[in-house]
Amino acid sequence: TQVIPRVYLAPVVTSLSIYGCALERLAVFFRLLSLSEVDEVQENVPKTNKGSSAMPHKVNPVSFENISGLSR
Repeated sequence: TQVIPRVYLAPVVTSLSIYGCALERLAVFFRLLSLSEVDEVQENVPKTNKGSSAMPHKVNPVSFENISGLSR
């Protein structure tokens, strides 16, 4: 009686996967909007955060990448 049946666990796992999929879609959409060619959305980035040494003006969308990574 200490084992949880799959009948009760399946709706919870299904709803979590649906929410994760929706969050990933939003994160990918905002990542595409934050491309330097489009430049519609920008993250609040501290002044100390810089891009790479080759392209210091480019800022990577860190929080959007974290959201899509966590949803997977």
